[in-house]
Amino acid sequence: MANVALLASAVSAPTGLWPTIMNWIESSVVNYGWVIILFTLLIKACLSPMDLLLKFSTKKTTLVQQKLAPQIARINKRCGDDKQQAQMQTQALYKKEGFNVFGSCIVTLVNLVVTMVVFFTLFASLREMSAYKAINQYAQMEQAYVSTLQVKTKENFINLINTNLEGTGKTYDSEFKTAFEGDGTEENKGYFYYFFSTDGLSEEVVNNLKATEAYINGAGESVSVYDVLEAAETASTNDAAESASEVWKKVKDSWLWIGNIWVSDNYKSPLPTYSDLKSMANSSKNKEYKSYVKSIDKELYSVVTSSVHAKNSRWNGYYILAVLSAGLTFLSQWLTERLQKSKNKKVNELVAQSNQQGTAMKFMKIFLPLMMVIFVLTSSASFGLYIVSSSLISMLISTLTSLIVNACYKKKEEEVVAALEREAIKSMKKSKR
Repeated sequence: MANVALLASAVSAPTGLWPTIMNWIESSVVNYGWVIILFTLLIKACLSPMDLLLKFSTKKTTLVQQKLAPQIARINKRCGDDKQQAQMQTQALYKKEGFNVFGSCIVTLVNLVVTMVVFFTLFASLREMSAYKAINQYAQMEQAYVSTLQVKTKENFINLINTNLEGTGKTYDSEFKTAFEGDGTEENKGYFYYFFSTDGLSEEVVNNLKATEAYINGAGESVSVYDVLEAAETASTNDAAESASEVWKKVKDSWLWIGNIWVSDNYKSPLPTYSDLKSMANSSKNKEYKSYVKSIDKELYSVVTSSVHAKNSRWNGYYILAVLSAGLTFLSQWLTERLQKSKNKKVNELVAQSNQQGTAMKFMKIFLPLMMVIFVLTSSASFGLYIVSSSLISMLISTLTSLIVNACYKKKEEEVVAALEREAIKSMKKSKR
C-alpha cells in the first residue's frame, strides 16, 4: 500500500509591483500569454516618453557629429596614433560648437539604467511567478489525485467486501463499517483516515488487518482485510490518475504553440519533472517554494504526473521564441542604425571616418541577439514571450519616434548637409591647387 500524503498548505503568491500589475490584467484577460503581451505593451507605453527624449538627444548628437565630421577626420589624420591628443582636440571642438558630450551621455545612461532595472527585476519576478504557478498546478493535481483515490478506494473496498460476503448473512456495515469509518469522534477516526494520512497505519494495526479474515474467495482461500484494502486502492489508481489529468488540462497555461508558458519553450514536457520543479523553486530565491518542493514525496509526484506524461509526449515548445528574440533584436539594431543615418552618402562616409566606436557597434550587433537567446532558453516561456513582445513593440515605437524626431530636425539636417557640401567643395578646390 502506498502511503499517500495529503496536500500541503498552499504557498503564497509572489508580491511586488510586476506581479500586482499582471494579476490586475489577468482579472480581465484569462489567458496568461496575452496577459504578458498586454503587460509588456503597458510597460513600453510608460517608458515611451523616455525613448522619445533619447531619440531627440541622439539625433542632436548625430547632427553635431555629422557637422563636425570633416574637422574630426582631419584631427584624426593629423594626430595619427596619438589617440589622447586626438580625443582632446575633438572635445575642444565639441565645446566650441556648444555641444555637451556629458549631457547627451547622461540621457543615454539614465535610459539604459531604467531599461536594465525593468529587465532584471521583471526577470526575477517571472522566475518567482513561474515557480509559484508550477507548484500550484501540481498541488491541484495532487489534491485531485488524493481525493479521488480516497473516495474510489473506499467505494471499491465496500463493494469488494459486500460482493464476497453475499449469502453469508454478513455485510460491510455489520462487520467493518465502524472500524474503517470511525464513530464520528476525534478519538476514533477509523482506519480510512490513517490509511490516507501522512501518519499511516501503525505496524500493529497492519498486522491485525492482515490477520483478520474478510471473506473466503472462490478457491476456498482466506482473504485478509489488508489484502482487500490494497486491492481496492490498486483498482482506484486509474481513476485517480485520470482525475489528475483532467485537472492538468484545466490548470496548464498554454498559449498558441506553447504547452505551458511557465516552462521553457524547448523540448521539455509542459508538466515539469520533480527535478525541474525543484530547479524552478531554487532559481526563484523564495525559501517558501524551496521548502514546499522538498516536502513533496518524489514517488507520489511521479505517480501523479505519470499519466499526463504518458498521454502527452509533445514538446513544450519548438525554440520559436529563441529564434524570434535573436531575429527581432538584430532587426531592431539594424533599423535604429538605418533611421539614424543621413540620406546623403557623403555625410555617412565622413561620419564613419570620424566614428571611433565602429568595432564596438559591430560587436553589440552579435552580442545582444546572443544574450537574448541565452535568456530565453534559460527562462520560462513567459519571460521569453516578454522579450519577444518587448523587442517587437520597442521596434515599432522606436520607428514611430524616429520619424517624429527626424521631422522635427529636418530643417537642421538640411543645414548640416549643405554645410558639408560646401566643405566638400572647398576640399576639392584645395586639392586642385
